[in-house]
Amino acid sequence: MKRAVHHQSQNTTGSLLTTYRYDHTSNPGPIGIPHFHKNYEILIPTLGQTDVTVDGKRYTVRPGQAMMVHPFQTHYLHLDQSSRLWCSVFSASLVGGLCSLLEGMKPKNPVFRPSEGSTRFFLEEMMTYFGAWNKWEKLTVPQKMAAKAGLYAIGCEYLSQVELVPDRMDDRSENLAAAVAAYIAAHFKNNLSLEQVAKALGYSYQHLSKTFHGLFGMNFKRLLNQYRMEHAMALVSETSLPLTQVAFESGFQSIRTFNHVWAETFQNSPSEIRQKIEK
Repeated sequence: MKRAVHHQSQNTTGSLLTTYRYDHTSNPGPIGIPHFHKNYEILIPTLGQTDVTVDGKRYTVRPGQAMMVHPFQTHYLHLDQSSRLWCSVFSASLVGGLCSLLEGMKPKNPVFRPSEGSTRFFLEEMMTYFGAWNKWEKLTVPQKMAAKAGLYAIGCEYLSQVELVPDRMDDRSENLAAAVAAYIAAHFKNNLSLEQVAKALGYSYQHLSKTFHGLFGMNFKRLLNQYRMEHAMALVSETSLPLTQVAFESGFQSIRTFNHVWAETFQNSPSEIRQKIEK
């Protein structure tokens, strides 16, 4: 089965921040194909106009404007020969205060007009600390502070200008892949099965089971464990919770299963990660 919508896994699990600087010569793969991911995305045109289609609706963004795409919104970009565009894709864990206000919501119109000072500050922070065409799974303290400063500067203006409405799952029922991924992201802590996901979204289990690998390029258990391991890594890195509690908080029913999946996913053990952080 050919995937009509691409699940951009690198911007769903593991990545805290990715930065891109696009023009018309950029590889069309990551921008011209409808795709979705769990992270938020800020788009800032620096030259010419960019057309962005989000959940089937097309928007035009020009210099002086910006746009934010929320998690699991299917989107793709079109740049003409004179266009230049900055893109930053960021995890909600970087700016929890901002994203707590955005969670479960979507914009009526995602295009807004940040001040010239905020735009310049944001782009300078991104270029100075991260550069173009980079993916960051770990950040130094200065990088984390720079990311927070830039994202909050733009995010505050987004919140003040854009009308947000509840993001109901059934609004995207035509996009099976995004609906499934969003449901897993919201319920991975539960003892979740593919049959439960199908029932919750109103699809037959047989249909979802047959098409799942074609939609995501992996089986259900592996995708579920990606979300669980991302959460587990955050708990290991940012808290002192015992590993047994980390395992259950991340959706695993036993510490044995947790240890097995962790070893398959990461090179370092949880204790090694904590030791590095303490140093």
